[in-house]
Amino acid sequence: MPADIELDAPSVDHIAFTATDIHLAHAPYQRDPGTRRALVHEADDALAINFNFDYPGGTRIYGSVNIAGPLNVESAIVGGWELTEKLSEILGRLLAVERRLSRLEQP
Repeated sequence: MPADIELDAPSVDHIAFTATDIHLAHAPYQRDPGTRRALVHEADDALAINFNFDYPGGTRIYGSVNIAGPLNVESAIVGGWELTEKLSEILGRLLAVERRLSRLEQP
């Protein structure tokens, strides 16, 4: 059932949903038809954004981002590189340089 929600009342300080999923979809923007779950309250009490990769275009955040807790990265591609692999490679190189410097410093 199509619906629009408008909140113009200045006294509204929060919106409560009792559903597990919030779907956001605009047919002209969709590359392929299908479900678009923007926010999902998961069974382990976590909030999922772009659940199950429903938005093929990904998720964008404009502006600065502050994370007030641990950041767990399962997979990250930065500049065409897989981030964890690249960081491991860089760490390996740094350790090799450190070993060489250590040998040079020995009398």
